[in-house]
Amino acid sequence: MKNRFTVNQNTKRRRLPAAALLLIASLVIAGGLYAGMRLSADNISTDTLLREKESIERAMERDITACYALEGMYPPDLEYIRVHYGLTYPESRFYVDYRPIASNIRPDYTVILLRQEKGGGQ
Repeated sequence: MKNRFTVNQNTKRRRLPAAALLLIASLVIAGGLYAGMRLSADNISTDTLLREKESIERAMERDITACYALEGMYPPDLEYIRVHYGLTYPESRFYVDYRPIASNIRPDYTVILLRQEKGGGQ
């Protein structure tokens, strides 16, 4: 009968060398750092796009108001604002839906962020 407290040579566990454990720990830490930096970069990119959208909305508001104050009418279309008031925005990232109602009624407009490709593509 065998003693249950004796260690059999065949059942003994093999330990990884310290260098292998250090390598695994380094890879796990490096992966965690990479993931954290990637998330931070994505958050910064999203925050920048939202600020850019707000900036375009403020420019639209300013140009529409200036047109009415100077000319006594609201802009008839988006191209009119671009030509006469210098509105510019990256059309590859934003779509501006401009809907005039009448020359004496404030137009309705919406700035829409277009879908961005993953990996920073535009």
